Amino acid sequence: VADLCGRVAGGWLADRLAVRLVHSLTLWTVLTGLSMALVPLGRSYSLLMGLCVCYGFFAGALVPLQFSGLAEIVGTGRIMEGIGLMQMVESAGSLVGAPLSGWLRDMTGDYTASFIVAGAFLLAGSLLLFALPNYFSCPLDSTTKEETTRDP
Repeated sequence: VADLCGRVAGGWLADRLAVRLVHSLTLWTVLTGLSMALVPLGRSYSLLMGLCVCYGFFAGALVPLQFSGLAEIVGTGRIMEGIGLMQMVESAGSLVGAPLSGWLRDMTGDYTASFIVAGAFLLAGSLLLFALPNYFSCPLDSTTKEETTRDP
């Protein structure tokens, strides 16, 4: 339920706010990573439930932004190649994640390190977005964009 609500809210907020899509994607990725890394702090049922609801909401909010953000990053002409690369990287993470989590549990005796490492990987992924060209530039408003795209 939290995932579903997050998908609706993430798409709606990205459409309504005057923030670049890649910045929204970064925000939701950071929040997902933080909520994942904080799961070990859930020592009571209610706290754990709250952390899991937050994780579900934030992870759900990422879904509608991944593909539209990818189109913004690589352009519509290269979207198929971008989706293929994104899916390959996600699959590699899924392939390595479960054995790594089990190995960390075997080494430490609990799952705390597994959640922290999973959250750290999400946070590291959000740092990659900062390296995108023009990440820190401001978007043009609609009137400026119209003026600059007219023929002389």
